[in-house]
Amino acid sequence: MTRLKPRIAAITLSAILTAGGALLATTAAQAATDPVPAGYLLPGAGQLTTTACSDVTAWFYSAKIRGWVYTCGTGDFDPTPYDPYNTVHPITANRIWFHGNPDGTGWSKCYDLSQGSYLNVAPPQKYPHDLLISDSTAAC
Repeated sequence: MTRLKPRIAAITLSAILTAGGALLATTAAQAATDPVPAGYLLPGAGQLTTTACSDVTAWFYSAKIRGWVYTCGTGDFDPTPYDPYNTVHPITANRIWFHGNPDGTGWSKCYDLSQGSYLNVAPPQKYPHDLLISDSTAAC
């Protein structure tokens, strides 16, 4: 009986890893083919809402909710409810800034369409405390 326990655990772990791998592959495939995924709006007030808008400026893949959040228009947004972020998907030519501090100071990282349509986010930028969609359409 004791010899079966490690084998069952190995089969269960294998099944979990296989399912997880399929989930990751599906997420990556969806991100590569779906330019306007379903997601949550990131308003300036930082409140979770599913209200749609007609002026989507960017999509962000949130590892916390394993889904997409997005911004409408330009201005400051509170990204902290959904961090960490793995992917930035610019929709318009506006610059997208991640900042280390809520007041826009500290480290910063700029993303724009000239860098690609699906951009990987590297640490520490996965955890921004401010997200600014700039009025500027110049490349970063």
